This record gives sequence, C-alpha cells and structure tokens, in this order.
Amino acid sequence: MIEELRNLVTRTNIMITLAGWSETIHLVEDGRMVGAYTLLILDTGKRTLRVRTFGKDKAIEAQKDYEKEEKTAEDNSNVQVVLVAVQSLDLLRKAYPNYYVDTRDFMAAIHSAVGPIPRDSFQ
Repeated sequence: MIEELRNLVTRTNIMITLAGWSETIHLVEDGRMVGAYTLLILDTGKRTLRVRTFGKDKAIEAQKDYEKEEKTAEDNSNVQVVLVAVQSLDLLRKAYPNYYVDTRDFMAAIHSAVGPIPRDSFQ
C-alpha cells in the first residue's frame, strides 16, 4: 500500500500542488486578497504560483484575464487557474472550510508514510 501511495504522490504532483495552495492561504491571512478579485495561477511543473490582484471595480477585467489564463492552461494538466473574490476572512472560512484547512499536517503524514520523494521524480 505504501508503494501505491508513493506512486500516486509522484504521478499527481499532489505535494507541490498542496504547498502552492497552502501559500495562497497565507496571502489571504495577511490581507493581500481581501476586498478584491485575485487571479491565482499555480504551475506545479514549474513550481510557481502567480498572483494578480484586481480592485473591486475591475471585475470584468479580472474575468477576462481569468478566461485568457484558462484557455492558455487548457492542455497543461500542471496548471490550475482560479479567480476568487474575498470580502472577508470569515466569509471565506464559512464558504470553503476544506480549502482553509492547513495542509501541512496532511503533507507531513504523507511524507512520514512514504518517505522522501526526490523532486526530479515528479512528472
């Protein structure tokens, strides 16, 4: 079972994806995303997270950029594009409790179960 888990972790790049989204939560916590539209582009292949914030009056521009990024990422399974609008941290926690959970404990449990996975083994 451990070998199957190791293969799944390697094949899906889940550890990199979780680390990227975990970093996003910290952007929310320090207030950089509150009261605005935020476009998040996570590229697990390049190990990057790009963040673009739009003011409250830029909803149309944010939507157009989101659609453009989605189109660009269409054939790249390493890229995830999300457009979010956060009015308050309390509303975010209520609307998406599972996304707000800190992934570090889960990642630590996976690492403990399967051991270290070399970065060059990620697909």
